[in-house]
Amino acid sequence: MTRASGTLLGLAYGDALGAPTEFLTVAEIEQRYGVGGPRELEGDPALVTDDTQMTLAVARALGETGREGIAGALRDHFVRWPCRGRRRRPATRTRSRVSPGRSRVPRTVSTRGPRSGPSASSTVTSWPRSAGCGTETGCPAGDTGSVTVDYVLAGYRVASRGSRQDWHDVGLAGAELVSMSGCIADLLTAAPDGWDEWFGDPVSAEEARAGRDGLHVLGVGIAAQDVPALLADMNVEGREGNAGSLPERLARHEPFTGGEPLGFELVGLDCGGWHTWTCLDGLVRDVREATGIRPGRWGLVQDEWEARAAAEWLTASGLGDPKVFLWVAAKLVAQF
Repeated sequence: MTRASGTLLGLAYGDALGAPTEFLTVAEIEQRYGVGGPRELEGDPALVTDDTQMTLAVARALGETGREGIAGALRDHFVRWPCRGRRRRPATRTRSRVSPGRSRVPRTVSTRGPRSGPSASSTVTSWPRSAGCGTETGCPAGDTGSVTVDYVLAGYRVASRGSRQDWHDVGLAGAELVSMSGCIADLLTAAPDGWDEWFGDPVSAEEARAGRDGLHVLGVGIAAQDVPALLADMNVEGREGNAGSLPERLARHEPFTGGEPLGFELVGLDCGGWHTWTCLDGLVRDVREATGIRPGRWGLVQDEWEARAAAEWLTASGLGDPKVFLWVAAKLVAQF
């Protein structure tokens, strides 16, 4: 280990050690940890704050350019910083001071007033199902079971199985979570630059996963009727539709088939990453209270039309603001 990397490791360790005290008074720290303060890291993995994040941004800029000409590289890394991370802490309404974040992405303090999203009856279509409806097909009101939802390929994620943390929504049914979101799961990257976490095919995803314990390949599909709005949302964020990219795959409308269906996850785009409704403060509870819909096994909604109704309500409610403006029900399947 070089002196530089050792210095950064020590900085990150100390930052993570003190991170749980960030919003505590001295008296509260002494009451919780004793006069000496924290002695052991908390969490697995332990989370650093924005102090480490921005120090690493400076280090990356120095590594690229040296001291001469660092201004441009430093600016680029600081601009990328809020969008670079994976694991996010939830927004809360109980903290009075803002900290830019834990681990790799800023944590923010919501400035919303009381949650008052639209009522389920006024904004969410009700889809009673007849005998022909199931998790692969859906039946709008009055239909006889002949209507199906076509899904297009978003891509494949190599993800860990998540476990419920103290900051996850209390409405989750179990301890084990399956998610396509870096808020919940650790994700392998498909590109050398470490930015793209989407694999274009299951074979390359499985090759990347091979030999790594605790990871599985998830196939992700998006309902065809949701693709135009999602692509528009990506365009607002400046996502380019280069060959092999997520926008290009969605625009191609390649049918999404195969794999073992696991359920549906409510997700939304934010700074190039994906939030899930289970990681942002209180959204599971809000959806449940308004619509009666709640996550089941693995933190996923098992019924397709309930998932779509919940995504519709959540988008209309605006409760994901300022992080997510458009929510979709992503279909997750297990590969291999």
